[in-house]
Amino acid sequence: MLPPNYLAELLRRFAAEPRLGVAAGTFSELHNGNWRTASTPSNHVTPQARIYSRECFEAIGGMPAYMGADVITTIYAKMRGFGTKTFEDLSVRHFRPMATADGVRRGRERQGAYQYIVHYSFLWILLRSLVVAVRFRPYGLAGLWFLWGYIKAAPTHAPRVEDPESGGRSPVPSNADESGRPCAAAIPSRP
Repeated sequence: MLPPNYLAELLRRFAAEPRLGVAAGTFSELHNGNWRTASTPSNHVTPQARIYSRECFEAIGGMPAYMGADVITTIYAKMRGFGTKTFEDLSVRHFRPMATADGVRRGRERQGAYQYIVHYSFLWILLRSLVVAVRFRPYGLAGLWFLWGYIKAAPTHAPRVEDPESGGRSPVPSNADESGRPCAAAIPSRP
């Protein structure tokens, strides 16, 4: 749920920062009856209610058809000289846990498959699956499902992100956050 004047406020901030390419507010999810704001680096841009300047959206080639497109588009925007920002004073309420639209198991498997698609190493996945196992419910199983998603994607030769500007490798650095499905809206060009 967007706070009042969310889009108008973001448009004002785009107008104030001409090189801002991607922006959003933070997002909160309901945990044990309380709204908890997710920890997001200020330059990452949360995916649930992000918007793009038209110039940035066109420069990055639109939204790729990959889970984790929020990370990919943030990296592409930075590579092309645009700023990216999450504004902590604008909070969006997200009414279900991230990546659970098709169920928790499917969501964790999709997140693991995404890690394969963007070229994360197997060692990174093993470590990340341990983190997922202790941070997300159902504890233990969430990490196994995440790891299984990666393992399942490898033998199928799932299409991987290739970026000609980075020598054919993924533009996503090995320390990037994983995220759920993005929700994007291109905004009009600045006058």
